[in-house]
Formats: sequence, structure tokens, C-alpha cells
Amino acid sequence: MSKKLYEEASVQDIAVAIREKTGGAETYKIAQMGDAVRGIKGGAKPVTYSQVNAVVAAYLADVTYDPDDYSTSQIEQYAGQTTGYRKDQPAGVAVPVEDGTLTASDAIGGVLRKDVRSGTETLYNLAPSAQGADYVVQRSGIVSVSGHLTPTGALRMIRVGTTLAAGSPFNIRDLGGWACDGGTIRYGLLFRGGELNGKNYGVKLTDADKDVLCTQLDIRAEIDLRSASEISGVSGSALGSAATWEHYAVTPYASGVDADGLGAEYAPVLRSIIRHVCANEPCYIHCMLGADRTGTVCAIIEALLGVAQPDIDKDYELTSFKGEMRRRSDAAYAGLVRYMQTMAGTTLRDKVVNWAARIGITAAEINAFRAAMIDGTPETVTPDIATFAVTNTLSGAATDNTAAEATQYQPYEATIIAQDGKTISAVTIKMGGVDITSEVWQGDETDLYRKVKLNLSNCSTDNTLLLVIDGQSYGANIAPDAGYTLDGATVTITMGGADVSNYYSGGKIAIPRVTGNIEITISTVESGGTTPNILVDAFKVGGVSKPAVGFANGKRLSTSTGVEKDNTGSFVTGFIPIKAGSVVRLKPLTAPSTAGVGATAVVFYNSEKVYQTASYIVVNSSAAHFANCTYEQESADVYKVSFNSDIPTIYAYVRFTLPIADGAKAYVTYDAEMPEGGN
Repeated sequence: MSKKLYEEASVQDIAVAIREKTGGAETYKIAQMGDAVRGIKGGAKPVTYSQVNAVVAAYLADVTYDPDDYSTSQIEQYAGQTTGYRKDQPAGVAVPVEDGTLTASDAIGGVLRKDVRSGTETLYNLAPSAQGADYVVQRSGIVSVSGHLTPTGALRMIRVGTTLAAGSPFNIRDLGGWACDGGTIRYGLLFRGGELNGKNYGVKLTDADKDVLCTQLDIRAEIDLRSASEISGVSGSALGSAATWEHYAVTPYASGVDADGLGAEYAPVLRSIIRHVCANEPCYIHCMLGADRTGTVCAIIEALLGVAQPDIDKDYELTSFKGEMRRRSDAAYAGLVRYMQTMAGTTLRDKVVNWAARIGITAAEINAFRAAMIDGTPETVTPDIATFAVTNTLSGAATDNTAAEATQYQPYEATIIAQDGKTISAVTIKMGGVDITSEVWQGDETDLYRKVKLNLSNCSTDNTLLLVIDGQSYGANIAPDAGYTLDGATVTITMGGADVSNYYSGGKIAIPRVTGNIEITISTVESGGTTPNILVDAFKVGGVSKPAVGFANGKRLSTSTGVEKDNTGSFVTGFIPIKAGSVVRLKPLTAPSTAGVGATAVVFYNSEKVYQTASYIVVNSSAAHFANCTYEQESADVYKVSFNSDIPTIYAYVRFTLPIADGAKAYVTYDAEMPEGGN
């Protein structure tokens, strides 16, 4: 064969085109280029785009404020501009798609999944990062389109709703991205915005809206700052069971945060936000518009994290792009800034830290919050507050708090424990020489008894006392009724609300020292011939071992990745081996009506326990059913899941998410009928 001449530049251009399609950095010999091109499966050219719309981007880039001058504001020059888009919404990026399911994931773990038709699809809400985000379109397990996106801009605006029609949420943005003490605020933990339900703005969340908030943003708590009259008719989160709803009516600006007046009403708000953030539970903070009360709380949070005052001002003014002006020069906001400047400290951060300490937020809480919220190396802060001596004069008793000092404005707690054979007969507590016993002491000043509550099923105890003296021991022997056994029985013992089930063994309860009210719950097992509950045999996550109980409470399974996530009110099973024709029965489980976070889900894995696919079990909704399973409500509280003869052989294990708080109260059978009374 004769050799052909070629231009080096043309060959290099082909290599560049391959790298653009794959997003890789490989180099190619001419002989490798054919296979490289054939290996591209719908790869799209990487795209870099601004996550922030043009007018907001211009405001953030062009405006600089003097923290010592609150006579001016420039927001109206930008928020007053006429645009062809809603100015409180982010910019999206259009990507090519084919018929199938689109999945997009960003660097902080947010996942968007939706069915698409051939053409283009606009993606929103991806977190800005140097790592960018990836998307794929799959149909029948085959990737038809893939690509890499790089959203730019520090601010992350959020779009909820497909049409932005009347009743759609508004003014939503992530608090992440702002420069702060030691780095930047992390994305994906705190979101601010307007109300999600109620009579004020007529917001009605659609299922698609909830999917964005609950699945893509993973919001787990709704912090509602509206007044009692503004939440008339509202009794829970607009997000349903996916999020807790916490209502705190607060007063905005300086009159509300006055540490010597109403400021204490902000303590439970901040403490709740800190608790959720430190548990990696994203929060949505809102009032009606997301401007005044929300603006006050967010300004405090940003100051605690060390955001510069001009940036706090700009975040406050961003609400104006919704159409209702909020200026840093407004008397109310400027008054809030001036009030915080009266606190002790040399920097804004230290001043607000000292303010938070005055309303009872501890240094440990503040530093834990800063560590969780700051992507970088935050400095440990110390409030500038006094300490006072603590003197304990105890006779026949001990305290669990032996600290010699108490910190100004911070709570002080101690539990007084009577010695063996003694009871607490008298208590006096003084602060600054003033008797405050009646205000702070919780407990009886005579004999301090603890209650015993018995919840016994098909068994009895030889200790029927319902009261026991604090500090004394407690013991009991448990005997099963005829036809029942303690082998495999469910035994739960709590004391003071804490689980102390370890004090039970072999039919005996032995608590060495009583420190709180006791509750004993025992459910025995019918002796002989019972259908095994496979929850005790299902393999642990990873298949490392068989635990005593094959479930985990307070968890759910992600239907997009198969991994466990925290979720109040549900539990997950371990790995259950399956094959074609297998039948699994679940109890107690009534006919589920909706899909979503914490709902009944079935998740499939291969023989290596690697996620394959998932579905929700939803009654009368064939679209939500998995093609290789049949779901049937067999009785009032028993659900039957049958694995069809054509189930792919790669599906070796199944796990379930069940909307039941305690897996110990559930019963799961494998290729067996559900026994009478099995739970």
C-alpha cells in the first residue's frame, strides 16, 4: 500500500476534538485515533457558564460598599432594570439530550434526575466549583449523551418550578460561596428564601418543586420565621415528611436582636440551625418574602462566619431582585448594623460572637457551627465574657457537674444524685447571693422517686413496683407466658430517655443505679413453628457480618445511588438475596400513596452489592413500579413483593426503605406466608 501525505496541523486538530468530546487529556498516535473516535458515546463538549443571571452578576461585580457609610445604596440601578427573565432566578445551561433519563450531579452531591425527550434540556441549581458537574442521559442502561459542566460565580441562585407561574417559590438562594473567616461558606447546607405555603403569597408546591427541594437540594429542615397570624392553617412543612417543620416567630432588625430585650427569641432559632448543620442536615430558612426576618437571621449567621460587612449588605440587598426593594441605607437595616457595632470586640465577627454569647449560645456551639459551615480553616473564637465561681455544698449527695466556674450568659446545668440509701430532702440554689431555687430547680425536694412503666407482651415480671428511689438499683426476672419464649424476644429498656437495654440478659434485668424514669418494653415470640423474620438474618451493609438485627433505624436509601442517608421516621433493611420467582412480604405496611424521601423504596444490587436500580412502591401508579416486580397489598397491613421470572440475573440482592420508625416493630418474610400477629 502506498503511503499518503497528511498535514500535521489537521491531525492535531482531530486529537483536540477527541479531547473536547471526552473531557480527557490523552495524547494519540494516528493509529489510535480511529478507536478513540469510535469510543465516544454521545460525549458533549465541556461547557463553562455563569450560574448567576447577567444583571445580578453585574451588581455583584461592579458594586463596592463602604462599611462606615450607610447613607448610600446602588441596588436600584440593577434591580430596577427591565429584563426578559425573572431577576431572582439563576441562569441555566442548555445541554443536548436524547430520549431517556437525565442524571446530573455536582461537586457537593446534589443530584438531579428527570425523564427527557430528544432536543435540549436546561439545567439549573448546580453548585459552582472548579470540579464542575457531570450529566448523562441513559435509556435501558445505555448512555446516549454525557457531558461536563463548570458553573461559575460564587453566588448560587436557586430555581424551583418549571414554568415559574403564579404560586411558584421565589427569592431562593444558597448561603454558600461568600468569602469568610478562613475560607468560604460551604454550599448546600443553608438556603434562604420566601414562604413555601400559606395564605400570603399563594405559593403551592408541585411534586416537581418538592423534588428540587428534597432530592436535588436534600433539604431536611424548614425553619419558619413567620408570625402566628401568617401561618394560620399551616401545621407542618410544605415539604411533607421529608423535612421537619420548626416555627419560631421573631422580630427583625435592631429591636428584635436587642440582647437586653427580645434578643433571646433568636437563641432557639440559631441553636436549631447549628444542630441541623452540624448533623449535615440542610435547612431552608424563610419568613414570608425572605427579606426582613430571614435577612436578619442570615446577616447574623454570615457575621458569625466572618463574612465582611459589605458582602453581608449585598446579600441582604439581593432580595430586591424579587421586586420589593431592600436597601442597606434603609433605617431598619442600618439600625441593625449600628446595634451590632455596640457589642464588645474589634471585628464584626467578634462583636456578633459576643452578642450570641449574651443570648446563651455557647462558644462550643459557635465553633462547631463554624467548622461545619466553613470550607477552609476557620479560627477558633472565644467570646469576651466573664466567668463566676461555683461552690457546691452537698451532704449525702453528689453532682455530675464538678466545674469550678460558670460562664456569663451561658447555661449551667447539674444533676444532683442521692447516695445509696438516701433521698434528697432539701435544696437551696443561690446566684450572686440571691435565692433562685424556685426558678431553676426541677425535681422534688423530698423523696426523689423515679417511675417504672411496663409494656409486657405475653410475659410477666416478678417486680411490679412502679416507683423506685433515685440512686438505688433495680432488678427483675422476666418469665414468658405458656406457648411463648424469650429466645428472639424484642427487649427495649430506657432510663431517662436513653437506651439501657444492655442491662437485660437471659431473662434478667439488672440496673445498678437508677438515674431517671424507666420504661421496659418486651415482646416475646411464639414457641415452635414460627415463620422466621429475615430482618434478623439480612446481611449488614457491605456484607461484612450478620448483625443481631439486620436493619438500621433513622435511615433511608437513595434511589439514585443506593447509599444510606439519615432520615427520621424510616428504617432500611440489610441485603436480602433474591432470585426469579422470590416473594418478600412486608408488615406493617399499608398501601403507600406517594414516592419521595423516606417513602417505601426497593433498591437492587449486584452480587458485589453495587447499586443497580431502584423504584418506589406506590399503589395504583404503574409508572412508579419497577418492571421486574409485582407489588400487591395482600392484607390490611401486609404488602407482597414478587420478583418476576424475567428479572435480570445481575440483580442478586434487594434492600428496602420502609416508612416505619423502628425496624424492631416490623416483620419481613422470604418465600413464606406472614404469620398471624407477626411484627
